[in-house]
Amino acid sequence: MIDDAIDEIRDALPKMSPQQRKVGQYICENPDTLGVLSLTGFAARVGISGPTVTRFCRSLGYSGFVEFSRRMQSLKQNEISHASYFHNARIRNERGSQPGDLARNMMEKDTANVRKLLDSYPEEKISRCVTLMRESSAMAIIGRMSAFPPAVYFEQLLSKVTPKLIPMHGAEVVQAAALSRLDKKSLVFSMAFPRYPKTTLELTRAAAERGATIIAITNRGFSPLAEISRILFPLDVEIFSYIDLFGPVFALINVICMEFSLAQSDQSEKNLAKYDGVVADVFFKISRKPGRKKM
Repeated sequence: MIDDAIDEIRDALPKMSPQQRKVGQYICENPDTLGVLSLTGFAARVGISGPTVTRFCRSLGYSGFVEFSRRMQSLKQNEISHASYFHNARIRNERGSQPGDLARNMMEKDTANVRKLLDSYPEEKISRCVTLMRESSAMAIIGRMSAFPPAVYFEQLLSKVTPKLIPMHGAEVVQAAALSRLDKKSLVFSMAFPRYPKTTLELTRAAAERGATIIAITNRGFSPLAEISRILFPLDVEIFSYIDLFGPVFALINVICMEFSLAQSDQSEKNLAKYDGVVADVFFKISRKPGRKKM
């Protein structure tokens, strides 16, 4: 993906001014500098002015250097494999760290990402999301690969409080049946993170083509889900070793489900009571007091 972006820049060079062409040539030869240097530092490295760098970025359709740099950095990260992440974590862990340092680092990063979600709590988006959930005739959740665990968790929570949920996780025949039930009154939550699974994107586009409203939970505005979603929740998530730090993803799911449940409080309470009754009768072993022994 990063190679495709570099090729696009290279193809655009002949149409640029000499100074902007200088910026493009430097990027093609040194793509690793993007996402690392500030605008001032990058301009100094190339030997041109900051405004020239900005004009270069805008000529490619970006608002400025920050957006362009983040986009290129995102494309680079999307191509890193789990094996590479694990290798990097292993090297860090072998360089004289104290026992438990790696684990503490993981938890600190996950906690920091949840804190970012709290600090910029998307109250207005969640309110719109809950309104759409209440107005919908059916809801479905799409998530594959790394997003599979939170997608299943999301399904479990919603299935307890609403009969609107259409399960999407199963064999292809189950997915096809679920898609056939979606229409313009349906709402679909789609989750995808780097490296974005093709199946998730294909199922989400198919749902959108059937008129369903898409709410995307993804890593940033550059996600391929952004262009097909009505509401976008861009979360700070990270891969640490081969472990996905999904603290903010699960936190957001909890908030959405609780807000929806409270918005239809009476119905939620009735559905939960029915759920509890079935669980108690069928799925749990009920401990009973032993009867008196016969003499």
